[in-house]
Amino acid sequence: MQLPSLEILASWPAPNYIDPETRGWSNAVVNIVLYPLVCIALGLRVYTRLRISRSFGWDDWLILLSFFPTSAFMVVSLLSEFSLKWNRHVWDVPIPDIVLGLKIIISTQVLFNMGTTLTKCSMLALVYRIVSKTSGIFPKVVIAAIALVAVQGTLFFFMVIFQCRPVSAYWTLSFAPQACIHQSTHLLVAGIINTVTDLLTTLLPLPTVWGLRLPFRQQAIVVLLFAAGLLVTAAGGVRTYYTYRDTVSFDATWNTFAVWLSSSVELYVGTICASLPATKKFFTVYAPKIMGSSVFLRSKQSSPGKSQSTQDDIELGIVDIIQRPDSVANRGKGGSEISISSFITGVANRGKGGSETSLSTFITDGLEARRSRDTIEDIEGFFETLSRGAVRVGSRDSLVIEKSLPPLPK
Repeated sequence: MQLPSLEILASWPAPNYIDPETRGWSNAVVNIVLYPLVCIALGLRVYTRLRISRSFGWDDWLILLSFFPTSAFMVVSLLSEFSLKWNRHVWDVPIPDIVLGLKIIISTQVLFNMGTTLTKCSMLALVYRIVSKTSGIFPKVVIAAIALVAVQGTLFFFMVIFQCRPVSAYWTLSFAPQACIHQSTHLLVAGIINTVTDLLTTLLPLPTVWGLRLPFRQQAIVVLLFAAGLLVTAAGGVRTYYTYRDTVSFDATWNTFAVWLSSSVELYVGTICASLPATKKFFTVYAPKIMGSSVFLRSKQSSPGKSQSTQDDIELGIVDIIQRPDSVANRGKGGSEISISSFITGVANRGKGGSETSLSTFITDGLEARRSRDTIEDIEGFFETLSRGAVRVGSRDSLVIEKSLPPLPK
């Protein structure tokens, strides 16, 4: 770090190491409030994917990996603020704390970059997981977005570490010019690109979500999620602005506080937004009033790690169905045992006009074309008509066959 000239140093006030002006507790409050929410959201996501939907995938691995740099960022940012006194003016900070603080600054930049990159890749992987079976160009657009975010994160990772030659020149105090990149320009460009990819990650799921016919409560949840995504983008813009101010000002310890504050909001809220869609089935099972009505057929024998190729995993959809060939025990009163696949393929709907439509066709059409006018009431009514009152959705969203269905006419 190149020190300011002697004239600038002489203009600074006398050091106050006893009761200096500080930035207050706002950054600590943000961490204390948001970090536990990150842990809760991530825990619910992992439980849902492992125990309920049994569909743990790459998007879950990526968000789990992001948790480690996110946690490390929280620790080192609070350590710098309270232990190294990086919440006050630079002239009120002892020289040893400035040197150690500069080492932590470069580590927080690396950790923040790793956390946000993995989080955005996780969110985009979730979008790809939903649209991968659809035709058209959109799945390729999602893959391109994942590649863009990954490349941007990788380049910034190396740029931060090797911005000075040798690396130690970054935290070495010197009046002489040092062999470092033009930090303000590079960090400004990197911040703008990061904010743009934040916005891209927020907006890219919109075409998929607009195609869903959601109950009102789920619509409200989706709106809140996108609002939070826009908050993440706004926090990225604020962080970019204060990062630039930090690099063009000699009062680095004072200006870095705002960078940490906005970075915490961007990182934590982004992780929460990426995790909540995957917890939809948790709330469907344990708090159905929050999500509104839903139907979820689940195989008893499915296990984590098995292929989910037959799963229509629409995280914010109306109906979530896993079609499997193994039997599902239906232990209702007088219940019989019937496999989901047999039930779906072997029963026909006798609608108005005497037409026959297989349940598999009905459900497939409903899942593939959420843009249709089918609502959850239509689907529940279909089950009721189909079974003449013999089918109901039981506890934990299991499908209960109250009595054997009569054979279909040939």
